[in-house]
Amino acid sequence: MMSIIATVAAMFLSLSLSAQTAEEIIDRMNVQLSRADAEGFAMDFNVKMPIIGKICSHNLIRGDKVRMELAMKDNKAITWTTSDTKWDYSPEKAEIVITSKDTSENKDDGNNLKAFESFGNGYKYKIKKETDEYWLIRCKKLKSNKVKDDPKKMNLTVAKGTYLPICLEQKGFLMTVSMENVTIGVTEAQVTFNADEFPGVTITDNR
Repeated sequence: MMSIIATVAAMFLSLSLSAQTAEEIIDRMNVQLSRADAEGFAMDFNVKMPIIGKICSHNLIRGDKVRMELAMKDNKAITWTTSDTKWDYSPEKAEIVITSKDTSENKDDGNNLKAFESFGNGYKYKIKKETDEYWLIRCKKLKSNKVKDDPKKMNLTVAKGTYLPICLEQKGFLMTVSMENVTIGVTEAQVTFNADEFPGVTITDNR
């Protein structure tokens, strides 16, 4: 009998030690995301709008290099950018156009991890669901948060084990935006344009 009681007590102690608050989960998530600057990262960025439908992009970022794969209905495109050059590939036209990047363009193109910088003292967090694979955290903007661009509500799903975000969803007027499937670790080859990968494609250099 005593052995059974001891086993049950040990189980409850283990559960209490492993239990985490939403704030602790987000803190550990931010530690993992801090690796992105040195190691690069990949993520999906999706926008849903009436009539237009769904716009999807798969982004790979390492330093100032970005590879962005866009898809909207039947249209697809791939764009590579560095600090001073841009390559636009149209599969429909079988053409790649190289241009000088406008220095007035946002230097953080594709760096959608900036959305996660909202997490701090400006929100109240609550774990709404927990499974063996993830936590679903509801994020509600506090009245003390005076940052105009911060959304009022967000749903954040964080993977157990890696503490990386599976999805950050924001719903606005007639539009839903989600950032999904964040992974850390992108190589130079993954974000560098290589003409050898596109045999038979016309390459036009307009620099």
